[in-house]
This record gives sequence, structure tokens and C-alpha cells, in this order.
Amino acid sequence: MVLFDITRVDKNGKVAEHWDAMTPLVKETASGRTQTDGPTQAEGNDNIDENKKLAVSLIEDVLMGKDPSIFTEYISSTTYHQHNPGIKEGLTGISEAVEYLTSVNNMFKYTKIHKVLGDGNFVLTISEGEWSGKKQVFLICFELKTNKL
Repeated sequence: MVLFDITRVDKNGKVAEHWDAMTPLVKETASGRTQTDGPTQAEGNDNIDENKKLAVSLIEDVLMGKDPSIFTEYISSTTYHQHNPGIKEGLTGISEAVEYLTSVNNMFKYTKIHKVLGDGNFVLTISEGEWSGKKQVFLICFELKTNKL
């Protein structure tokens, strides 16, 4: 299994909130990457608020439907790496996945952003929505290289 396990501790050192999500480990992915490879050390703590705002804007514009046509303004065509096991690498992979989901009338829908956590160039968003007629939790971890994801 691959999982996120996030705990918020209050000022008294007590657990105040806990989020987790699990998905099966996939050995052969469409992108050729694993679900967990890539950088693990945060860099550049000067831009945390800007990085969080960028991640929220992407979710609102693209995934919540405010202006999905501008998704290429958010995602770098040269540094973007895909870790979803069913989606191919790069912008082409995302486009193919969206076209397929739309063609079978099964596109996911984000409805609310619950949390945005940041550490340097990493931002994690925790959102809710619907997919295949069921409520879902969506976790996205962004690594920002420049002003794009």
C-alpha cells in the first residue's frame, strides 16, 4: 500500500486532527515512475504562501471548473512528473486521461478544499469531491520548481 498519514498537533502537544488515505501499490505504471519516487527534502521556505496560493488556484481553475482550459499555464511541460499509476507522463498523459474520463462520462469533480499544507517547494492539498457517483477524498502533492507545478 501507498499512504498519506498526516497528524496535526495542537499547542499543548495533543493530537488535534488526523488525515490518512491509502491506495494499492502498483508495480508497473503508465508513466514508468513509481507512486513515491522523487525528491523528499523541501527547499526554499521563502515562498510557502505563494506556493499554497498557486496550488489552490490550480484546483479552483482546473479541477473545480472555474477555467479548465488554462491548465497548461499551471503545469510545466518540461519538469512535470506523473505519479498516478494510471496516467502517462507529461501534459499529454493528463490530456489523454481527461479525454478518456470525459468520453465515458466519468470525470471526477472537486467540490471543496479542506486543507493546504506547505513546506518550501512542496504543497499538499486535501480536497473532497465525487467520482463514479461516490464521495471521494483527493490528495495532491505538488512540487513547485518555478512558478509552475
